Amino acid sequence: MVVDNKGAITYVRVLKEDLAIIRVTPSDGPVPDFKAGQFVTLGTYLPAEGKIIRRAYSIASPPEQKKHFELLIRWVRKPVPGRLTTDLFNKKEGDEIFWVKPVGIFTVSEKMHDGSPDNRRMVLIGGGTGLAPWFNRTWSGQKGRVESFLRPKAGIDRSPLEELIGEKITPENTSFYVCGWQGTVDGALDYLVPKGFVTERNKRKDGSYDVKFESYG
Repeated sequence: MVVDNKGAITYVRVLKEDLAIIRVTPSDGPVPDFKAGQFVTLGTYLPAEGKIIRRAYSIASPPEQKKHFELLIRWVRKPVPGRLTTDLFNKKEGDEIFWVKPVGIFTVSEKMHDGSPDNRRMVLIGGGTGLAPWFNRTWSGQKGRVESFLRPKAGIDRSPLEELIGEKITPENTSFYVCGWQGTVDGALDYLVPKGFVTERNKRKDGSYDVKFESYG
């Protein structure tokens, strides 16, 4: 059973026409405990539909922040306007909103399958919601989709990531967390799986894995 808690929107900063930072402050008490990587479900009552519409949003603020949830939200407008995001972008500071206790399994594990410490390098890949840098003719760094950072360029043995860290990535020295649009996830897995990386959803017989992912859209 869904338990709606009351809250209020206490901060709105529009970064661009379809991207905003929104803070939701619980009406009764502090933000409950949650783990980095989990999401909170927001809800608003839409008179046209006569009911509360709910959607899940990843939490951008750290678990130590107990005054409010901070969210980076993109306004869904295509192929049709999102019912909840459209309403959120029309709200003002002080407006009431409902929220449901944070949940989710896309969290960081600090231990291996056998309980030993996971000392591998951790690479986090995210795509789908963000604000790209402004146009800059002097920029000489990486360009393109984030998963392209894993692929060697023509004539080069190592990928940009491997050039950065100074060694080849392997399941023994690196683990990956990938979150974003399905295209981002697929692009990362298309490179990693042939290299011997195994996802959490397809664990080895001993329970070990090297890639944890969550996709949307």
